[in-house]
Amino acid sequence: MLARSVVVFCGDYRVDWSRFEEFFRIAKVLREKPGEAKRVSDIPGSQDARAIINEKAEITSGQRLEYILDTFEGWQCEKPQDKVYGLLGLVPEHRRVPIDYQKSLYEIFTDVIHRVVHDESHLDVGSHITLGRLLKQSLAKGESYSKLSSLDVEHYVRMVHAEQRTAKQPPHRLVGDDAMARFV
Repeated sequence: MLARSVVVFCGDYRVDWSRFEEFFRIAKVLREKPGEAKRVSDIPGSQDARAIINEKAEITSGQRLEYILDTFEGWQCEKPQDKVYGLLGLVPEHRRVPIDYQKSLYEIFTDVIHRVVHDESHLDVGSHITLGRLLKQSLAKGESYSKLSSLDVEHYVRMVHAEQRTAKQPPHRLVGDDAMARFV
């Protein structure tokens, strides 16, 4: 389940999501007026804030989980799980991983890799390996001896790709002597 409300924190400041969006709608109007002395783009963090608003607006067009994780990879979260779970509101429901804070970081990592490889099988394995490395680095910060920190990302992603290809192949139909050999 996703949060019922969103509060944006920046340093000591906190603001409700609706006011946050409203500020940037007003700021856009002001920015378009000629002769404005202070541009919104001069406000520290405004580009990051607009990125969040724009991504949230794109949900209806179906943003990919891989894209969202890559776009916001460098952002800070109090809990490492929120590097994934905190961004799921920007992803269409059918592309989300289940939220479960009882899962280990390794389990969250594997959930994400399986979802991305399944949903984005048109991308090459190299793209998924790159995401896997970024995700591992992001989730495992501060963990030196865990199942996730010792995971060989390239090997794991290639294994998931192989499973995905196998799952997409139609079952073999045995005929003639091959069918008889199966029952002998």
